[in-house]
Amino acid sequence: MLFRTIVLVCALVAPFWANAGEVAGTATHLEQIIRPLEARPPAVFYTNSNNAQVKLGQFETTADAVRLIQTNASGFDPEEPTLMSGMMTYMADAALFEDCRSGARVPIAQEAEYLALERAYLANRRAAGEPLFVTIIGAISMRDAMEGPRRETLIVDQFISTNQTTNCERQHANASLENTYWRLDMLNGVAVAQSGAKGEPHIILNSASTGTYRAMLGCNSITGSVTINGSNLRFSARASTMMACPNPLPALEAKFGLVLSQVVRSAIIGETLVLSDANAQPIAVFTAVYF
Repeated sequence: MLFRTIVLVCALVAPFWANAGEVAGTATHLEQIIRPLEARPPAVFYTNSNNAQVKLGQFETTADAVRLIQTNASGFDPEEPTLMSGMMTYMADAALFEDCRSGARVPIAQEAEYLALERAYLANRRAAGEPLFVTIIGAISMRDAMEGPRRETLIVDQFISTNQTTNCERQHANASLENTYWRLDMLNGVAVAQSGAKGEPHIILNSASTGTYRAMLGCNSITGSVTINGSNLRFSARASTMMACPNPLPALEAKFGLVLSQVVRSAIIGETLVLSDANAQPIAVFTAVYF
């Protein structure tokens, strides 16, 4: 069970009260802070993690309060799956996840898209029980445990990728979308081989002001236009050199061009870039490489 201290601060501001004030308290289990909620709204919740106080949210009604209690101590909203990366371990039919950002270590529920994650872990781990870096879309929520009280548990909404060459140590700050060498790792859920006549498959998005990108899949140079508007991303006007390339590079280049034409959104977590289509499906995964 992951223990985090939750601080409850209730601002008592009902207009018919003579004096406003605060009621503060702490608890190591979320269930323990359900009882003090008789205080008048609004109430604000904080979590103390790694010596930093982070606001979880506040409620204005009883229904909002109940929903907020369901928001876990790591600061993730169970109703809003988000892009996450961390180290997964699996032994004796038990899977654990360590979130790179919060340091939270939680079990992984065997539901939703868990099987896809487990299969990828078993196929790509270096040795039994070794941690493996994984990227998923998921949420940390409260679930019943086999023994003991309810506990924070990772619910995998969507498996994205694994990576044998990285870990949490380099994931605390997000890489920049622009002017970063992004190595292509996966295309439409299939791992991309990192060999080619002219180097590994990669893409570089120049600054938004230039509106251009350049890429290489291992043979031909590819250039084109890109429109960057926050997390929204559009590729167009693709051009390429016309060198004869050994298989399977021609097919990979054609597939890459098709995928780029379908991209509408980008998301970065640490050194991982995920490009998604209009259906919010991840269709390309990259890793930032620094020289």
